[in-house]
Amino acid sequence: MYLRESWSKIYIHPTGLSAHMIDETILSVPLLFSSTLSVGLAIITWRMSDLRTKKPFILLLIAIAWLSTTYLLELLSGTMPEMLFWNDLEYISNVFIPPLFLIFTLMFVGRDSAVNRRNLAIIFAVPTLALAMLWTNDFHHSFYTSVAQPSSAYMQTFVPTYGPWFYLLVIFSFLMGAISFYLLLTTYFRSSRYLRQQVGMVLGSCTLPAVAAIIGLLNLTE
Repeated sequence: MYLRESWSKIYIHPTGLSAHMIDETILSVPLLFSSTLSVGLAIITWRMSDLRTKKPFILLLIAIAWLSTTYLLELLSGTMPEMLFWNDLEYISNVFIPPLFLIFTLMFVGRDSAVNRRNLAIIFAVPTLALAMLWTNDFHHSFYTSVAQPSSAYMQTFVPTYGPWFYLLVIFSFLMGAISFYLLLTTYFRSSRYLRQQVGMVLGSCTLPAVAAIIGLLNLTE
């Protein structure tokens, strides 16, 4: 490996690597499907739903569509600057999905009074600051201390070394997720059989993405 300073970012380049080590079509189809489905559901919800959870649910769907699209473009990128550009845009969804899901959960379980200006400012403070630290990482390297070209034949995107702001964001996101799951679980066990079906559907739909996020963050797939 060798270090090179370029565009004010620290890059670690493993020697002897070939470009395009993965067939992008493997992930292109599901990512495009996810993006299209999320946009379609958002449009249907906006036109047909009158539920009080309508706005946060639509914002969640838009965030998921944005995440799928930008991640696909990151995988299709051929250079490090292109990967980092799309990664920066991808993190708009990464940082805001947990607080949006918490807002959706609060309204879904009937705690609308908790969704006020003071709490919204608290909920969105850390994600907003984390995104700002990512976008200005060139100056302080506190989100990524370094980024490396992929060293595995199974992944084409860059491999980062994380800094303190990334871990702060991870802790905050897990906290938002834990609160959301706690509220849903307590509501599930306290609800009637009919309401349990609705809460169970929400729990079931968010469990798989949550587990996938945990596996990714803990590097269990490596």
